[in-house]
Amino acid sequence: MKLVVTRKQLYFANGHRPETEQRVALGANRDGRLVALIHEGISQTSTVSDYAERFVRPTRAIYAAENMRGVNPVVTLNLPSPTYMRAPGENPGMFAIESAMDELAYALSIDPVQLRLINHADARSARRKGVVEQVAEGVLRAGRGTFRLVEANSRAALDARRSKSRRLGHGQCDLSLASLAASARAVMKADGTVVVSSGSHEMGMGTATVMAQLAAETLGLPVERVRFEVRRYQRYRPHRSPPVR
Repeated sequence: MKLVVTRKQLYFANGHRPETEQRVALGANRDGRLVALIHEGISQTSTVSDYAERFVRPTRAIYAAENMRGVNPVVTLNLPSPTYMRAPGENPGMFAIESAMDELAYALSIDPVQLRLINHADARSARRKGVVEQVAEGVLRAGRGTFRLVEANSRAALDARRSKSRRLGHGQCDLSLASLAASARAVMKADGTVVVSSGSHEMGMGTATVMAQLAAETLGLPVERVRFEVRRYQRYRPHRSPPVR
C-alpha cells in the first residue's frame, strides 16, 4: 500500500521541527571568561508523543562557566507530533547561544574566536588542541589573518555595506552535535573489490560517494574498486523525559 499526501498535508502528517521559545543570558569578566550562563526555554510536543527538542544540550557540552543553568521543559499542545529535523535540538539551540556569544564579543571588544576558545569546555583537556587547529584552519580559509567581528560590525563598516534598509554584518558560530555509537564492515571479495557497509542515510548529499572515498584511501585501493552500501538498523529510540503537562 502506498500513501500519497499533498504538500500541505506533508507538514502535519509526517512530523516537523517543534517551535521553541528560548532565553539566553551571559555574564562575563572583562577578559571574556564566562562567570554565568543561562540557556532556558520551552518546546512543544503533542498529546500522543513524548518527543523533546533538547536545545540546551549542546550549550552544556560546548561551554564551561562557573555558574550555569540549562533547562527546557516540554509543553503538550493539541498539535501534530514533532520529530527529528536534521538534528534534534542542536540546530535551534546553537543558533540561540552562538548569537548571544557574538553579541558578547561585540560588547567586550574581544575577537569572537578567542572568546569561544577561552570558554570552551575542553579548554583544559587534550581535545583543546584539535579545537584550536580547526578554528585556525577555518579562519585561514575565510581569508582573514584574524576574524574581527568588532571591526566588521562597527557602525562605519555596517553603513558601508548598507543594502536598502538592511545592514550586512558578519558573525561566527560553533556547532556541537551529539553522536551515537557507530560501526562499519568491510568485505573483500575474490576479485579484489571491497564492499563497505554501515548504517547511514542518503538524501542526495553524497554519503555513498564520500564513504567509498574514505574506504579507498584507508585501504589503499582505487575508489572504483570500492562500493558502499547502507545497512538497515532498527530505529534508535533514546530515553526521553515525560512531557510537562
